[in-house]
Amino acid sequence: MRYGGTEPLQHSTSFIPWKIAPSLIQEDCSGSLFQLLRTKFEVDIYRSMESIEPILTNQTMSELLNIPVGSPSFLLESITYSTKQSPIELSSSIVRGDRSKFVMESIMESNQKYIFNSD
Repeated sequence: MRYGGTEPLQHSTSFIPWKIAPSLIQEDCSGSLFQLLRTKFEVDIYRSMESIEPILTNQTMSELLNIPVGSPSFLLESITYSTKQSPIELSSSIVRGDRSKFVMESIMESNQKYIFNSD
């Protein structure tokens, strides 16, 4: 759960393969998960595929986020890969729609090819 002060803003769940970080459950995961994977488990993070989808909250998520059932929210899903192209994290988050702002930045280098995919 992520908060803005005392107000719940986002509920996130991440799945990490056991073989990537076998003792992760014993670590302090209150900070940056990716920083922990880099420093403690020597995982080289390369890229992620992310999606953002508008949803309406169900009873459980509404109770966790302290908002009315059916509130507009966002479902964020991502898969993160290592430099070896192995998936290292699957993440799913529900973010309150009334307290969200998404900012995206793209850096284009002339010597790289880009693939844009939209479903």
